[in-house]
Amino acid sequence: MLLAIDSGNTNIVFAVFDDEGAVRGEWRSSSHTDRTADEFGVWLEQLMKSANLTPADITASIIATVVPATLFNLKTLCREYFGCDPLIVGAVAYTPNVVPIWEGIREYFNGPSESDAPMDFVLYSNYGRLVTSLIAGHIDIAWNTNLAYVRTVMQTDGHCIALAQRDT
Repeated sequence: MLLAIDSGNTNIVFAVFDDEGAVRGEWRSSSHTDRTADEFGVWLEQLMKSANLTPADITASIIATVVPATLFNLKTLCREYFGCDPLIVGAVAYTPNVVPIWEGIREYFNGPSESDAPMDFVLYSNYGRLVTSLIAGHIDIAWNTNLAYVRTVMQTDGHCIALAQRDT
């Protein structure tokens, strides 16, 4: 089963989907950046129990957030309580038109076949914050501009790798 986490500015929504895509449980928590993975874990385990679900039922997890400060604890929750480590990609939402593009990329990577590298994305308001989050380890991959890549190279003393070059 899939644990999907959508962390917004007001609420964090947790949902469990079975292999057919049916929702087996859905719960909300208010968004507080100081909540720890353990607080989320104990809370979520109790709610899952009321829906006849256990942590062992979860085989994959996906995290989407517009609040980068929640990402560390949510990733830790997935790792420690459910044994899942989703791939998180950071990008800049310079226009609302970007969101459907990233939704399509997520759908492609998480398509109908089983994925060994589940993927989701985190949107940032500017490339400076994206680079800072990449270096801090809040995201795994950054979808950068040329200038943001150079900034990353300089801030890591060259210890970064370009996986691909986008055409913009």
